[in-house]
Amino acid sequence: MPPNSPDTLRRLLLLNVKYSSNLGDAVLVECLEHELEKCGFSASSFDLAGRSHNDTTSAKRKFILDTLQRLPLILRSTATYLALTYLVKTKIRPMFRGALRNCDGVVLGGGNLLSDIDLNFPSKIEAVLQEAKRVAIPVAVFGIGVSDDWSKQGERLFRSAFSGLNLVHVSVRDERSKDIWDKRLGSVAPPAIVGRDPGLLAGALWRSEVRTRRAAPVVGVSVMSPVALKYHSDTELPDNDVIRRWSVALVYALVDAGYHVNLFTNGSSEDDACLRLLAMAISGDSNIMASVTVSERPLTAERLAQLIASCDVVIANRLHSNIVAYSFGIPSVGLSWNTKLNSFMNSVGRGEYVLDTGKSSVKDVVSVTARALHDGIDLEQRGRVLDDTKNSVTLLANELRRALATPAKGPL
Repeated sequence: MPPNSPDTLRRLLLLNVKYSSNLGDAVLVECLEHELEKCGFSASSFDLAGRSHNDTTSAKRKFILDTLQRLPLILRSTATYLALTYLVKTKIRPMFRGALRNCDGVVLGGGNLLSDIDLNFPSKIEAVLQEAKRVAIPVAVFGIGVSDDWSKQGERLFRSAFSGLNLVHVSVRDERSKDIWDKRLGSVAPPAIVGRDPGLLAGALWRSEVRTRRAAPVVGVSVMSPVALKYHSDTELPDNDVIRRWSVALVYALVDAGYHVNLFTNGSSEDDACLRLLAMAISGDSNIMASVTVSERPLTAERLAQLIASCDVVIANRLHSNIVAYSFGIPSVGLSWNTKLNSFMNSVGRGEYVLDTGKSSVKDVVSVTARALHDGIDLEQRGRVLDDTKNSVTLLANELRRALATPAKGPL
């Protein structure tokens, strides 16, 4: 089947959160779209929140997260359930029904979509996959993260979503996700295989400038809001103010150790607000500021990738800051707050470069950063990881092509 032939080109609808304010989601989606197109498909995305573009100006998300975090659990669950029910019924499901008319297959992934925070993803995924069932269209799950945080209602919704679906392929991004998928959904869906996060292809999609030799190595510090950290964390974290003071101390310690620090975010409004507060806290010290760059908020996935690619080493909470760094061959130090970060770092042999957010001493972070910079990336292993990622997408494409060929199926 020749790629991109008008007679054979099949249209795939990818289900994800491409227009999340966290550009890490856009990175993995754009990489997956591009790789599927190389395999001979036309790929476009449907954002599970019903968004059609990135919101680069609103500060509502920080306010909402902060408010939800302060509510008693029963009130938080009730408020979010009512809001989600209305959103799904009036916007998301009708939009998806319309989008299905122009596609041949559906791919759910990647990102940590099989998680249950206030029934957000269970409600949305169950609604859209009911529409996919209605028309019996082939569906694949790809490169997805699976968390073991499901409520009883969340598990009921996920089981309903995948039961009776024309599910032709299931891959998850790590062994832990496979174990949870098989345990929770194995009785209603095929067992999962382990693939790779498509964000690992960022270095192949976007070219980086050659890094010149500099007077001081550049440490990229990816800033993440304590509010977002605590809302999404699956571990106990220090108080918000403790994390903020720890972050300031880390910048000072890195500069004292002879590094130039580049502060950046993955693009979300709450992270950007936190970055500005951090910059303000150090702005009065001219000696420190001489060795600090405060990056502008990235507005595209490509710009985020370029920011990370310009660094010599990266320190980050955000999973996709670490993934993008690895894709460009740049060593990173992961600041743990969620199991998914540890799972990725272990999967590429970098578990020894993970520390605890706000708990590990600043001295230890600086020490591990120096070791990561000195050790670099195992290029042979990185080559295997990137090949595995491409092969995972090729397998997905082949499974979809097989499902669409027998029997032959035209657009709906």
